[in-house]
Amino acid sequence: MQKEKKIRICVTGATGFIGESLIEYIDKEFKDANYEILIFKGNLLNKLDILNFFNENRNIDKVLYLVGTFSANFNELININVLALNNMLEAMAEFNIKSIIYTSTGAVYGEPILEHSKEDDELNPNTLYGLSKKMAEDTLIYYEKLGLINYIILRLPNVYGKLNKKGVIFNFINGIKESKIVAINGNGLQTRNFLYIDDLCSLIVLLFDYNKKSDIFNVSFPQKYSLLDLVSILSKYYDFSVKYIQNDNTNNLKDLSLDINKIKKKLNWHPIYSLEDGLKKLL
Repeated sequence: MQKEKKIRICVTGATGFIGESLIEYIDKEFKDANYEILIFKGNLLNKLDILNFFNENRNIDKVLYLVGTFSANFNELININVLALNNMLEAMAEFNIKSIIYTSTGAVYGEPILEHSKEDDELNPNTLYGLSKKMAEDTLIYYEKLGLINYIILRLPNVYGKLNKKGVIFNFINGIKESKIVAINGNGLQTRNFLYIDDLCSLIVLLFDYNKKSDIFNVSFPQKYSLLDLVSILSKYYDFSVKYIQNDNTNNLKDLSLDINKIKKKLNWHPIYSLEDGLKKLL
């Protein structure tokens, strides 16, 4: 019996938090799966690096694009979140690579129009980061309209896990360990969705075999938590004090709440880990 051809997947950003966690997750849970992971090496701002990689690694079926940055510097946001992606899409078109999975953010919505943001809501980002990711999404949509690619866009909340070295959960736990202090920008009433990394990894692996038309999905654990809720959960495990500081204006988003009904219905995917469940795996 002829062996089934493996799906070849190029992963960009494999040394980042999500990428590194995904590779570890696959090695642990899916060693004998029917796909081959090719880790992109090179500078995405140099299109020649991408072309050389594709030339050396032929017959790639899909790109998993995990590269991105959260920065107060708009030029850096544009370079990494938009221009690098455009280089990738141009190179994909030259090598006739049609499929890309792209990790975006719920910050593209700005403040929710209703209680929870849905995929067909108007996008009104109120941060430069959210704006840059909206521009990246628009770039994907543009290439799809030209008939060059199909995309899956994943709009993510705060993703956390043991390999993460930034973000509110890392900052809180790191502050507790270093000084027994949690520093909160503002009053702590800002609300967020969170997503444990293993839930995201399970979805990405599911999408390796997904070859339907382009689509956009919110991805999150559905419950939203305030920063004070997060403090309350952590206080069950640690002794610390809370310090309130003036907002540094790098993130004006007060509420991020994602409706995940679409992905539950279309892909039969749902997250397993609540925030407390996920935090227990970090402590």
